[in-house]
Amino acid sequence: MTPSCTIIISHYESIPFLRACIRQIRKYAHPEIKQHIIISDQSSQSTYINVFLDFGNSPDITIVHSAPLYSGYGLDYIFRNFPIHSEYVCQLHVDAFPIHKNWLFMSLGLMEEFDFKYVGVLQFICDKPEAIYYYKNNFFAMAHSFNIGRTDVYEEMALEGGFTRFHNRPQDNSGMVWKNNDWAEWAKEDYQKRGSDDDTVAFDWEDNHREHDKLGFGITGKMGIHGEESGTFQRQN
Repeated sequence: MTPSCTIIISHYESIPFLRACIRQIRKYAHPEIKQHIIISDQSSQSTYINVFLDFGNSPDITIVHSAPLYSGYGLDYIFRNFPIHSEYVCQLHVDAFPIHKNWLFMSLGLMEEFDFKYVGVLQFICDKPEAIYYYKNNFFAMAHSFNIGRTDVYEEMALEGGFTRFHNRPQDNSGMVWKNNDWAEWAKEDYQKRGSDDDTVAFDWEDNHREHDKLGFGITGKMGIHGEESGTFQRQN
């Protein structure tokens, strides 16, 4: 049986990256995996029109336009409004590019063999009182830049936990409702300081309500350190 995977690309005002990302996904499509791409576009109307002109007639692509409230919001919006019939979902940022035909095949194989519910890049393990996000409990968060999960797990996390940043939720005008309010007491004094990154609230909910095994790949190289040298290139001697 051929496994199926929906690849959700988070996009905001960066069409050259989007074109390159989709080109690489298509280039390294695996013959044993049935894949479909959803572009979660949060750009301006003018950019969205150009995205539609580029990819609107592509049978392997669906374009979903939503408010610019970051990638986690796009996930929540999609799972509430667009049925996903694949067995797996891959979350991919527009500046993350597949470079090998086994990028999905290996990840899905690990999930099947070891019953992982997520495979991808580890964002962080919250286990220190001084943690930047949320320190009332430990949890394992996968990075929104690249991770693959089982669709039923993704859907439950979107509907129950919510991938949207906690401090962005009051800005939603689509009528979405989030059942998880675990962060409210902790964040009420200062939403920005006590807010959350994309996906963080969902993975906190998951680790506190489900017993799911996840595998985080190690990062083997960096071009900069977030918050200190982001966007810069460092010469490695």
